[in-house]
Amino acid sequence: MSTGLFGIRYLLTNAPDELLERPVPPEDVTWELLEVAKGRGYPVDQGVLFLPAYLSAKDTWVLDDVRMKMLSKYGVRNERLFRLHERAREKLLKARSHLTRREYSRFVAAVREAWGMENRAYPEVKATANDTVRGIIFYFA
Repeated sequence: MSTGLFGIRYLLTNAPDELLERPVPPEDVTWELLEVAKGRGYPVDQGVLFLPAYLSAKDTWVLDDVRMKMLSKYGVRNERLFRLHERAREKLLKARSHLTRREYSRFVAAVREAWGMENRAYPEVKATANDTVRGIIFYFA
């Protein structure tokens, strides 16, 4: 999710809500769960996605959560990213409660905060995962 030629681009994967509501502990993360966290995508026949900023922040959070815990399982952990990531989750849960109470301006503010925090974490999580793989390949080459 970034600003491109045509405006804001979102990471929209349709990741399961339960991974935000009940995050799994690092020891329970598997490669299969990582595939689930990548989402199934949104059906084209749905036409319109409502709350795209929330969906994007949630999808990004879920993907980052599983990736970070997979890395943590193997001893790769960044405390600063974990704190930022946890704050983003708190904002997403708060946003959802604002939405159910029809506090739309607070919902939007909380979503933007969560989105911004998780967008800061996403490239670092992805880069850490890629660097770890490259390091392993270099070590065995």
